[in-house]
Amino acid sequence: MTAGPGYPMLALVLLCCLTSSTVEANKALKRTTEEEGAPRTTGTQLKNYLLEVLSGMRVRNVVVITSPSFDVNDVMASMWHQGLTAEVFRVSQDAENHNNPAKFRNKTAKEESFTWESVNWKFLYGRGPLFKSETATLVLGPAAWAARSAIEVVSRAVLGRWDSLLVVPVGEASAIYELPQHVQLGTRVAVIQELPRREKDKKQLACSGVVKEARLVGPRQYALTSVGCWRSGELSLEPHFLRPINSFMGSALRAGTLKGIQDVIVKRDGDKITYDGVFGSFLMQILNNLNVSLELEDYLTVGGLESDGKPEGLLGAMYTRSIDMCAVILSMIQARAQVIDYSICIVLYSAKFMTKLPQPMVEQFLLFKIYTWQVWCTILGFLCFSSIVSTILWGRLDGENTLPWTSTKYIRHAFTATFKTQVYMGSSHLPKSSPGRIVMTCTWLVVIMVVSVYNGHLTAFLSIPRMSKVPNTVREMIEMGYDMSISRGYSQYYKMKSSPIEEHQYILQTARFRQDVGLTPDQKYITEVLTEPVALLVSIVAITGIQDANSETVGAEQVCRLKSGTEPLFTQYGGIAYPQNSPLKEVIDAQLSRASSSALIKYPPPKCRSDIQIEKEKEPLGLVIVSGVLVLWTVGIALSMLVFLVEIIFHASTSD
Repeated sequence: MTAGPGYPMLALVLLCCLTSSTVEANKALKRTTEEEGAPRTTGTQLKNYLLEVLSGMRVRNVVVITSPSFDVNDVMASMWHQGLTAEVFRVSQDAENHNNPAKFRNKTAKEESFTWESVNWKFLYGRGPLFKSETATLVLGPAAWAARSAIEVVSRAVLGRWDSLLVVPVGEASAIYELPQHVQLGTRVAVIQELPRREKDKKQLACSGVVKEARLVGPRQYALTSVGCWRSGELSLEPHFLRPINSFMGSALRAGTLKGIQDVIVKRDGDKITYDGVFGSFLMQILNNLNVSLELEDYLTVGGLESDGKPEGLLGAMYTRSIDMCAVILSMIQARAQVIDYSICIVLYSAKFMTKLPQPMVEQFLLFKIYTWQVWCTILGFLCFSSIVSTILWGRLDGENTLPWTSTKYIRHAFTATFKTQVYMGSSHLPKSSPGRIVMTCTWLVVIMVVSVYNGHLTAFLSIPRMSKVPNTVREMIEMGYDMSISRGYSQYYKMKSSPIEEHQYILQTARFRQDVGLTPDQKYITEVLTEPVALLVSIVAITGIQDANSETVGAEQVCRLKSGTEPLFTQYGGIAYPQNSPLKEVIDAQLSRASSSALIKYPPPKCRSDIQIEKEKEPLGLVIVSGVLVLWTVGIALSMLVFLVEIIFHASTSD
């Protein structure tokens, strides 16, 4: 059969297709060969290097993080043979694997794609300090995978003070040199590498394997520094391998503060920065010892995790590790410990409520309060009884046979003579008998003493102002009908809420809740305390500031208008805080322990004076104080008019 003109073209197309298929097949085969050719096991030499380093570290437990298909059985067996315990976590797409820390974002997708961002590295949490100090975290696998996995671990800030990370890449890994730029401040990271054979052949005395440690070389700058070498089968390792950091080399710590809190006051003198305030001297000592500086950032609220899991405020910034620590003293409560780690206790204080300071009272019947009502009743009874006795013992007048107590005239004479003694008035009618005169003399003596005591007390009453009463204890606050103003979200609210004391729960049920921005309440809540029966519960940090801000000037003195109660509601412990599992906690806590060994931090008293002995300008007596006497005079006039009307009516009826 003869080929037509179109057959050569068809043959050419078929040849191209066959050639193309062969090339693609070769590429696919090459990719498969590369994947299959990637290291699947550690190798005897590198395994021995790893075991020798672990032996020098004196660890007992190893947490192994490896890839899905990497064989670690030989390594595990060798660890067990040396008496080490080990846990294996395979970062894979196998959701059925209980040791798989990966969390997939799309659970409904047919094919779940693995991403490094989906790995929850916090599975490394939950180990105590003692366990961590005897545990090494090991990233072991193919070189490229190990480098990427190690970068993920250190950049997610899951390594703490006692964590040690060993990275063992199997094969050549140029990406391992990117690891130092991701190391968080204070973490301990080392790399164990077997050198390529071509480098060994160049120089017989060269290292067959090296140990490199990530060390701080500048402000927040790490570099891999060679600290160990295998030469002729022996390991030469520096004695201070993976030592804890003791100098930050001028690094800047990001520290959070609360707006309006004077725990740390920044003072600038040109380029020189110093810190003052309650915590300032402690902080300066720590910064100098660790060669570190601060970058302060203010937050409006203490914050925490919202109901939807969103971090807010100062605690939220520590939860997300946006800051390295807080530079204010926080109360240590269990609710916050779920989000942050506290330092050692550096403050111990008693939480007290605030009320208005007792003020001088202007009372209408102040002149009558010199004696109690019981004394006034006793004086009145004494005068009446003296009048009756005087009437009985008055004596008969010359030429009259009428008995004194049967005569209205004698009774009137006896009563008027007795009651006139109260105003030092004499009477033209005196008792005729000696017993009656004795009674009158005794009455005068008693009246002189009563009036003298009254005059003395009157002077004292008008010289020393009578002060209003405010509650000093929880029981007094309840008895006097005071409400308590409490801010939600702060330590005082949580302490009152969890208190087993019945009085605290009663106060909480009748409390007025507010939401402060910062630790200082809004001015309207201060006004409530000054004008209404309301007590204010705030942080100990804010008490002195509130007292000074709401004081008044009297002459050359600042006089407080607010005071704290005498009875503490509860005792609180205070300290600074760090993000959870922070590698900086132990080193800063050690400095805090040295700084506070002499004494705990104490908050200074307010600048305003809260005593009531400050001399004020003397003011004349007002109408309110004198009005009590006028009221009594008005009552007497009304009573006399009533008697006058009764007499008129009675006289008219009898005359008819």
